[in-house]
Amino acid sequence: MKEWPIYYLNVLMIFRFLVLRMVILLWIWIICEAGTDPPQSGIFSICLFCSGNLGLITMVVRYMYVNELNKGRHKKIQVINQISLFCGFTAIGGMMVVAVYPMSTVSLAHDVGAYTLFILGLTYASLQTLVTYYLYPSYNGLTICRFRLTIVLLCLISLVTMAIIYPVSHAEFKSGNYNHPRRLKQLGERGFRGLVASSTAEWTLALIFITFFFTYIREFQAILFQVKICPLGYHIDEVAIKQANERQPLLNEQV
Repeated sequence: MKEWPIYYLNVLMIFRFLVLRMVILLWIWIICEAGTDPPQSGIFSICLFCSGNLGLITMVVRYMYVNELNKGRHKKIQVINQISLFCGFTAIGGMMVVAVYPMSTVSLAHDVGAYTLFILGLTYASLQTLVTYYLYPSYNGLTICRFRLTIVLLCLISLVTMAIIYPVSHAEFKSGNYNHPRRLKQLGERGFRGLVASSTAEWTLALIFITFFFTYIREFQAILFQVKICPLGYHIDEVAIKQANERQPLLNEQV
């Protein structure tokens, strides 16, 4: 979990680079437009890829941690945990689609990936918050339940705000005639204020959602996660012979 601050550092470095190159304007950072053209599109994709891998690792560890606590005693916790992992993996898949298809290439694929990331990412956080409430008071306190619920509600408000304002403002902005690149939006142009509000909601959603993963830090500090390999032999042919010798008597008994 100590790797997650790297994401915030990458974001600050990328946008400092973009503003200095006049790729975007300081007062309206639309995430997807920032990663439209090279070379920033490559940096944008790399950051999404790294963040996606960190997200997958975190989700898997959380899933295994909840399974170990539950041990199959409560069916509803087990089912919710499994569904949340599926939603989380699908959300990361949407993030990879956004990384592969910038806004300037295949807009439909980009939009599908972005909405998959936002909606299913929020679903993952909501289900894990529900799991946290189910684990109270045996394994966690009420404070972490409320904190995660607050994050989910803030993400929901940001997502709804963005989904309502952006299509209207973007359509209004496209109806105008401009002599500058569309990403260099100017104050006073059609839909400008709505796009600023949508951009703010988009960044709020992204950063608060990442903050949700920070709530796992204290839990992960209390577990030991190991990957252990037990070789059956030290030569490939030797292992194959051992496996055949062990299985043969069992097959004979069954017959």
